[in-house]
Amino acid sequence: MRVMKSEQLIYYLTGFADGESCFCIALKKQKSAKVKWVLDPVFHVTQHSKDKDILYEFQKLLNCGTVIKKYGQENTSQFIVQSRKELIEKVIPFFKKYPLWTKQKDFQIFAEVVESLNQHKHKDINEFKKLLKKVFKMNGEGKQRRLLEPTQATPNTTAEVCLEFENLDTGLALKGKKPITRIEIRKLIAEGLKKGDLTDDDVREILRTLIGGKQ
Repeated sequence: MRVMKSEQLIYYLTGFADGESCFCIALKKQKSAKVKWVLDPVFHVTQHSKDKDILYEFQKLLNCGTVIKKYGQENTSQFIVQSRKELIEKVIPFFKKYPLWTKQKDFQIFAEVVESLNQHKHKDINEFKKLLKKVFKMNGEGKQRRLLEPTQATPNTTAEVCLEFENLDTGLALKGKKPITRIEIRKLIAEGLKKGDLTDDDVREILRTLIGGKQ
């Protein structure tokens, strides 16, 4: 990588992040949590391993995070920041000072959610649901977002998510159908997953419907 002046490097890396970074918030099952689920924010920049020097530039610039090989992809490396403290103190202030272009909306939601988590707002079930709704607006409303980490994204845990929020016993309509009960929801999800009729996007739409209480 050619030598740049400090200010040039900052703007170069900001532009690079606009194309190659991701502000992600995963939803994970955690029995010890008050609401049984947690939101896990991560910022990462991905690059082919032969060009990973630029990832170390991000690490030096932000003075945080680590550079790793992406799991399951031998030729891909990532600069990743998972520490909430580092996100609050390093990543978020940097991108507030040097705004993104294409990812600015995602960053704003990401920053708002991470700051709310830092204030422990997620411990209240109603606040948690508000944060979750914001998360579902990120990354093209799910086009690039995974509901759970790969090791957790099983039919059982996905179905459990759909059944743990709001009043699911009566009165909810699913994709324009008549109101259905908790048992019917469980049966539909199980059958759809077993037959392969339900995709990840379908299940996420179910979750959005349940959380939002859409009729």
